[in-house]
Amino acid sequence: MARNARFANNGIINLGTLKTLEDVNNTKKIPDKLIVILFNVLYPDRDSLETRMKSWAKKFESDYNAQFYKCVVVDGEQDIKKEFKINEPPVVIFFRNGEILEKIDQFIESDPNQSDITKPGEDSKDEKKVKERLIHHHNQKSTT
Repeated sequence: MARNARFANNGIINLGTLKTLEDVNNTKKIPDKLIVILFNVLYPDRDSLETRMKSWAKKFESDYNAQFYKCVVVDGEQDIKKEFKINEPPVVIFFRNGEILEKIDQFIESDPNQSDITKPGEDSKDEKKVKERLIHHHNQKSTT
């Protein structure tokens, strides 16, 4: 079952952990919330999208009625990878009321041929992409 514990530490939250395909399928159906699930490796790099996402997720949860989760993907066969067509983490999928709104699977951090050097306090291109799409999906709900 999903672990929904979030421990605040200077505004940084731990993403709720989804361990099984059943956890993901149950969580994506939470009514009237924008559900953001990051499919990623267990231990990402220190300055990864996941690490940065934890620092701003709390604000987005309150301001945009969103909930953030992480689902660990591993090498080899995995039902979750098949179900959501995940080839190379990280992958972010936005859900509302059980429906996939969008899947982002093209990140600079997962491409060894690209780099995105950012100054302290600046958002990386990957972060900007996720934030822009989150705001877009929030605004879509507001206009319907």
